[in-house]
Amino acid sequence: MVVDELSVPMYTLETARVVKEVRRRKAKRILLQLPDGLKRYALTLARAIEEKTNATVILSGGHCFGACDLAVEEAGSLGSDLIVHYGHTPWKYGKTIPSIYVDARSEVSIKKPLRKTVRLLKGIKKVGLAAPIQFIHKLREAKELLENEGKEVLIGRKRGDLSYDGQITGCNYASSLSVAEYVDAFIVLGGGTFHALGLALTTGKKTLLADPYLGNVVNMDQLRKKILKQRWAIISKARNYNSFGIVIGLKVGQRRIRESMEIKERLERHGKNSTIISISNVENNALLPFEGIDAFVNTACPRVAIDDLALFSKPMLIPAEIDVVLKETSWDADHPLRVNDYFWLKL
Repeated sequence: MVVDELSVPMYTLETARVVKEVRRRKAKRILLQLPDGLKRYALTLARAIEEKTNATVILSGGHCFGACDLAVEEAGSLGSDLIVHYGHTPWKYGKTIPSIYVDARSEVSIKKPLRKTVRLLKGIKKVGLAAPIQFIHKLREAKELLENEGKEVLIGRKRGDLSYDGQITGCNYASSLSVAEYVDAFIVLGGGTFHALGLALTTGKKTLLADPYLGNVVNMDQLRKKILKQRWAIISKARNYNSFGIVIGLKVGQRRIRESMEIKERLERHGKNSTIISISNVENNALLPFEGIDAFVNTACPRVAIDDLALFSKPMLIPAEIDVVLKETSWDADHPLRVNDYFWLKL
């Protein structure tokens, strides 16, 4: 039986592939997991799968922030024999339940914002090109367009957990780092500033966000400088703190127990008090009741301390920043050229 592809605005949802896989695996109970931005299609997807298979679909109502956030425990508690996970590429750790990953690639045109980037990059010849998974298939088209405008374009090779050349995630910019020394600026294809900010912080290079959804371009320079000042202010204050809470994430891809134990030992060697706290979602309300802690060190998602900084009542540090807090590594706040050394966990 031929399965028609589900048609929705902007995204390719690969329903035919999903249905085929559900039938092949003879799955009976499916947990369907989508990031918030794709949940508008959840009901339509669930109905399409149920109409073409003998499976029952359960919609995961929790937040989903990445492939590291695969709902393994949720699926297990519900007796699901398959997870269908949208919006991210596969994560190799902790997959105790069979999982299907669907990229949900966007078909929005990239031409308008890219042409605007050319005007903003006058005098810059060599540029790096990167994208989150939704626009990874557009990189070849983008490269050709930029080369026709006289730019020399480099796309980094995939590394580690990345599935595609040029791919970036919220905590992994290894592909772009592989070409960073050869380019003068980066262009990121994608919606919102999340991925572009991470790339700007990690490489220290001029980074332009080419947003196909809005058709505009955002220069990340000012936001990057603002974040660096905030991080340095937190690090400077934390040098005078005596009590630290070390947060271990319980999400399947964020359980860095060994790293947390090492941080605890290092802090205590320097005369600091430290306590390890396990948590699923790193949120202020969950940490607020723990009195007697001056600051937290988050070993889960490294972006929480940056993107949600204003939401926390107490300072939130990233593990690598402890190097600076303990004065084991120096950092010139005016010239933070090796930001990735301090900000990103070595995954």
